[in-house]
Amino acid sequence: MLVLFFSNLSALGLVNLNDTIKTNDLSYLKDNPSKNIKKVEIRVAVFSKTIYMVSCENAFYESLNDYSWIVGNTQYNFVVDKIYDKDVYSGKLSTKNFDVLVMPGGGAGGGCRKTKWQVNRPSVYLWRKNMINFIESGGGFYGVCGGTWFLCGFDKPPRSFAELKTHRSSLGVSCVKFERNEKPSRNMIFSQLIGNWDQIGAGAAYMLYSGWDFGPTQIYPSCLYINVTVNRDHAFFDDYLDDTVRISWSAGPRYVVPEEPDREVWVLARLPEEEFSDNESTRIHYWRYTGGIQGIIKGIFKHVKKDKSLFGIHLANSWYMASDWKKTDKIIETNCSNKPFMTAEIYPNENKSRIFLCSGHPEAGIFFGGEVIELPDTRSNNLYNGLIGWDNYSDPDETVEDELTYLWWMIRRGVAWAAKLNENDLPPIYGPSQVSDIYPYEQNLSFNLIGNSVVSDGIETLDLLYKYSKNNDSWSDWTYYTTDSDDCDGWSWAFDSPNGTGYYQFCSRRRVRAGDEEIVENTPKKGPDAIAYVKKN
Repeated sequence: MLVLFFSNLSALGLVNLNDTIKTNDLSYLKDNPSKNIKKVEIRVAVFSKTIYMVSCENAFYESLNDYSWIVGNTQYNFVVDKIYDKDVYSGKLSTKNFDVLVMPGGGAGGGCRKTKWQVNRPSVYLWRKNMINFIESGGGFYGVCGGTWFLCGFDKPPRSFAELKTHRSSLGVSCVKFERNEKPSRNMIFSQLIGNWDQIGAGAAYMLYSGWDFGPTQIYPSCLYINVTVNRDHAFFDDYLDDTVRISWSAGPRYVVPEEPDREVWVLARLPEEEFSDNESTRIHYWRYTGGIQGIIKGIFKHVKKDKSLFGIHLANSWYMASDWKKTDKIIETNCSNKPFMTAEIYPNENKSRIFLCSGHPEAGIFFGGEVIELPDTRSNNLYNGLIGWDNYSDPDETVEDELTYLWWMIRRGVAWAAKLNENDLPPIYGPSQVSDIYPYEQNLSFNLIGNSVVSDGIETLDLLYKYSKNNDSWSDWTYYTTDSDDCDGWSWAFDSPNGTGYYQFCSRRRVRAGDEEIVENTPKKGPDAIAYVKKN
């Protein structure tokens, strides 16, 4: 199944639709009380405790909260609440209050796990118990990058204190595991101080070396912008157009899926076939710290000078500003080729919780083209300014795909899937509408089609377009068929196969009326939303 890319940016939130309204009468924006539509709320909890590092929980909140779409005569709406440790302790995180838990990476998931490894502490025991109960009771889980650490442990026994903390913090409710690094993973700062500069892990090195001075023109080079291979046989990707999707990856884990799992589990996407360390545009070398204690002391003064205060000074900040770092001759071996990048699974009990894990960052923007560069080796290299960067990328404002919100459909579809929605009711991928999949593939001359459309301000209509082929080889141009101009009973069209027996492709085109102006939000792309073979009755 294929969907359309929309031409108007309002659906992505890049243009405020109200800016185009040319009248002060906004009465037409009010809900129509006569609508015969079933309304379903999807209650989402976004874990929002930030510790040690930045987190992106706000992007998850913004991408989900009050996002609404109609499939047929059912309207779905995400209702989002941020929750914190105190809410987990108090029992607020339960299936009575929420359908899905979203665990961001960075400080929310990756950082917080560092405080949850002492499993015998009463507070940690209670926290873990309530988390596990939520999933075992049927609550869905959607996690990205460091936010997936809570669900999985290592595929082999831990060999260092850092690995032990990560392994013990796992809730153990996922059958997916993390692949252990070839060398023991250790605390990044401690490893460098004692000379173990090659024991921080490949992903951690890309993040550590990328720089922490996020100025207004910086492109967040801690990410590798990679094309992962997708599994279009699963409902999550069956509306997607291509065999790969570009996404940012920053110190994310490499997943291991058991050969004989105790549940249904799918690999939704895999890392590229070519190793990052074999690709000249993505390979980097290990760097080692050579400044000693004197360099850290200099880092303290640099931090005081920058912040004009001693408040908040600690070893980590001083360490990022300490110099000098020297580039070694050793290339970092990534060992990532074709490893699972995104997974989905069903928890094996009567409640059948759905668990979605992603090693990358769909909440972040992406950039096309480009390569990793290593900065010149000088006497003042430091982590704060960065040792590597991302260069020669496309203009961030060149296309819609470059926008920050471009991959938010991954968040919405993943959370909707985890909430146990019908697999044909997931939110659209390429804009504000699509035609839902047609089942069965073979249809009689007359049959009904269902529309799937995002809810937004304005008076909406939904056009149906089709292509026809007698031999499933040569196809006609897109042809307008009809319009559903009344969404009071949802979106649908009655189709009478104007060309008779043969193959048909379908797409939708949403129109929004803002005052006296009508905006057409979908234009046909390179393929259909839905397909069917029509036979004689």
